[in-house]
Amino acid sequence: MTKLLMVFIAVFVAVLGDTTDEQTRIDTIQKGGNSLKTCETKLGFQIPYILYHKGYKKVKYLETQTKDRIGDVMLCVYNQMGIMTGNGDLIEEKVTKYYENILGENNNYILKKNTTVEVYSRSGLIKKILDTCKPYFYLPGNRKVFDYEFCTHTEIFTKYAVFYI
Repeated sequence: MTKLLMVFIAVFVAVLGDTTDEQTRIDTIQKGGNSLKTCETKLGFQIPYILYHKGYKKVKYLETQTKDRIGDVMLCVYNQMGIMTGNGDLIEEKVTKYYENILGENNNYILKKNTTVEVYSRSGLIKKILDTCKPYFYLPGNRKVFDYEFCTHTEIFTKYAVFYI
């Protein structure tokens, strides 16, 4: 009976951990969505449809002014979420926590590009994002955030197929 109770408690704790992890992911995504709605309303500019449905590779068709407005909205969002300063500098420990919440507790992430396969731990993938997509310090804030977004969507998450082991 004691062993059965211990197994039940272990399973309960494991399920509770998974539920908590999933809830953290959902909360993080909802916070981002709420921040986006707030910032679009506050700044009077909605992120263009083309980015949501065609991706950042189609951004070359947008005017510079539109790119700057997208940067303004995303700077507002990331500032509200606490992962960027008001001038567009990444707060690395907050970015790390953000991706930890989004990625969850999987052990390995496989990034596959053409015939090249790279395997990363969660912390390794976050380091890759920070190393590859950290914006240049001399850019204005809205360009920093736009370049960061462009990089994460073209150099990390859409350039690669991400698989979990």
